[in-house]
Amino acid sequence: NDADRGNVMRASALWKILPSILPIVLITVLGLMSFAVLGVTEFNRERGHLEENLMQMVTALEKAVDMKLESVVQATAMLVASNRDLIEQRDFATLYSNLSKAESEEKFIDHFALVDQSGQQVMNTVVPWGSPLPISRNRERYAASFATGRSFVSELGIGTITKQHEIYIVVPVIEHGQTVFVLVTVLKSSSLAGILSELHLAQDWVGNIFDSWGFVVARTRDQDKFIGHKVSQRL
Repeated sequence: NDADRGNVMRASALWKILPSILPIVLITVLGLMSFAVLGVTEFNRERGHLEENLMQMVTALEKAVDMKLESVVQATAMLVASNRDLIEQRDFATLYSNLSKAESEEKFIDHFALVDQSGQQVMNTVVPWGSPLPISRNRERYAASFATGRSFVSELGIGTITKQHEIYIVVPVIEHGQTVFVLVTVLKSSSLAGILSELHLAQDWVGNIFDSWGFVVARTRDQDKFIGHKVSQRL
């Protein structure tokens, strides 16, 4: 697929996480040091079971995030294709109406924005049609799509208008071989946190999703406290 998948990265000394669109998913366990009271043989056996369970859960979480984001990439590309005539005609008012309807039908998506090469937002469904729109503060997150004509999933950003933590699904709009706009599907971090909750982790486990820069995107516990913070260097 066209989504940028990043590099395989190590989550800890105990396990390695496979690549995905948002490439890094981490599950940690509270109270691991309680195993120290066990004998060496029993400790190794229990640690082996724990590592196996962690690997299974990390794999399941990674697949869930990967599949969901891939579906959003494909849906965004379909919206570009189905609204291409409107974009070419610069009928952004009708485009706004169509995207607002699509937004209302998909709870996982927060809003859409159409952005030109300068970073100027041409349309944004988070505000009423006709509202003045600023230049995006996240232009660097769209740059790769303008440069390559490929779709990308961004690292964590702060919305120019919403001021909230967001992830951006960036799909190019190509005219005459050049990327003239990108259609950006904006996801709130809370939407990704919903994927974690669907896995029903044990109460003493903490699930995290963090981006390729190491910033926490979503978390099963204390989301508001940790989101946007870098994970430990040890990981």
